[in-house]
Amino acid sequence: MTMSGGEKAGTQNTNTGRTATATTANNSAKSANNVVEIDLVALFYRFLEKTHWIVLTALIGAAIAFAIVNYLITPIYQATAKIYIVGSDTTISLTDL
Repeated sequence: MTMSGGEKAGTQNTNTGRTATATTANNSAKSANNVVEIDLVALFYRFLEKTHWIVLTALIGAAIAFAIVNYLITPIYQATAKIYIVGSDTTISLTDL
């Protein structure tokens, strides 16, 4: 952990919640043990708080994609199908197809 010129030794670092010390021994020990802990429960609740923004963003993206596909892109291929029904008393040849 390095300290900038504006930080004082022993002050609380708001990004990590740890206290910064000015001694080089503590700094070298901290850099050797660079461990970051992630609280998954707190992360889950943070995402749960922002669920409305996640859903809103997904709906807006789906609406934009729908509009682009239906109104801006012209279809390239078109397919048609025909069914030829033959009665049991008639004969069919290849020329009829």
